[in-house]
Amino acid sequence: TLRRYRAGKEGKIKMKKLLTIMLFLFLASICNAADKNQLALELLELSHFKQTIDNSINSYSDQMLQAMPGLTKDEIKQYLELAMGWEKMKPALIQAVSEIYTQEELIGIIKFMKTPIGAAYTEKGPIFAKKFSELIMGNIQQTIQYLQNLYQSKRQENQ
Repeated sequence: TLRRYRAGKEGKIKMKKLLTIMLFLFLASICNAADKNQLALELLELSHFKQTIDNSINSYSDQMLQAMPGLTKDEIKQYLELAMGWEKMKPALIQAVSEIYTQEELIGIIKFMKTPIGAAYTEKGPIFAKKFSELIMGNIQQTIQYLQNLYQSKRQENQ
């Protein structure tokens, strides 16, 4: 009976050690996720993502105002803020960044963005994005014109 008592006691000790290790690993994973989410938020803030969203909302407001002249720009902006503003999008953006990048990658990117070259890259990003958008819009307008001409040509052939 002494052997059974010792075996039972040793089994309980091993079980307690195993549960302690599992609890530690679980808590460590929660802390790691929180750290990664904090890094993701820092990356978004260093990237001036809120400014990018605000600029997009202003741009969309202007476009929608032309299409819906019965509304005011403030009314459109108010709705867009609720639908796609920084506060609305922040949790989803943090999750997306956390899923895409490893913790080590986030740390490296943030370190780069805090250098003078990284800061310049970040500051000039919206300027580049605007130029890129203008190039795309020019190409889209040319494509629309080409497709309209093609459509008219085919329509005349079928008559």
